[in-house]
Amino acid sequence: FGSIGCFNERRNNVQLSSVSLHNITYGEAISKQNRISYGLNNLCDTEIQDRNLTLHVYITKSEKLRDYHENKDELFGYVKSFFKDQKVNCYVVYSLSGFSSFNSPNEVGVEVLDSDKSLEKRCFELDDKKIRTNMGFKGHAVTKRGIALINGGWEEFRDYMTREEVEEQFNEIYEGITKKEFTLRLNAGNICHEVLHCFGLFHPRIFNPDIIQEFENDVPNAMSYYKPRFSDKCPIGYSLDLLQRKMMHSFIAGNMMHRAFIDSGRDLDLFTKRIAEANNLKLLGN
Repeated sequence: FGSIGCFNERRNNVQLSSVSLHNITYGEAISKQNRISYGLNNLCDTEIQDRNLTLHVYITKSEKLRDYHENKDELFGYVKSFFKDQKVNCYVVYSLSGFSSFNSPNEVGVEVLDSDKSLEKRCFELDDKKIRTNMGFKGHAVTKRGIALINGGWEEFRDYMTREEVEEQFNEIYEGITKKEFTLRLNAGNICHEVLHCFGLFHPRIFNPDIIQEFENDVPNAMSYYKPRFSDKCPIGYSLDLLQRKMMHSFIAGNMMHRAFIDSGRDLDLFTKRIAEANNLKLLGN
């Protein structure tokens, strides 16, 4: 469930389909208050209200990541803005070294690396064997460790492209902002995507019937493959639907979403398999 070209645009003529929480059969009933449940109703057991999240950030010392170092406050300002819109106060703590693991429900590590090879190497160091090599990853969430790995060496467009060429290629989303803003917002979206994987959030369209809306008010879902649609309200061009917001708040509060994810060994594949079984959903895959 790491992001393989996470924000590549899917075909434009996809007919969107989503299922209301109220229309889903919610699997097994809870016989005891402290029993782990994978029923969607129970994974969304927490009120959406102001909560706190700490991102521990390490940016590798590399010339390739100069922009990340020089513009880190602006970059993570966009990340904070996204979470603020989800009623989550995001605090960023910069580190001088990488991390081993985060077990608290409201702490996540973010490591920015400078190449595909560095990301692959870091996955193996963290004992994550799921990543497939030579796939051009923009990021990968090591969910068992609560660490989001970001490939900062990736670029949406190369420096040799002229402004006119960039605008022509990205005319739907580039208009009105500078190349720097475009890059920072796009990278912020990538960071948010991988952090959300660490909360147990999954890509849309892995279940039949669909349970995640890929668009909300014409804004693409943060866990989808669509290109961002930047606006003042959504500066990184992505949002979440109600089910995802409730899941995230349950996780950060340490409630059923977090407990069920821990029960699955923080393995996103196993977690989604159990969700499918508990809710009479067909698991379609990544």
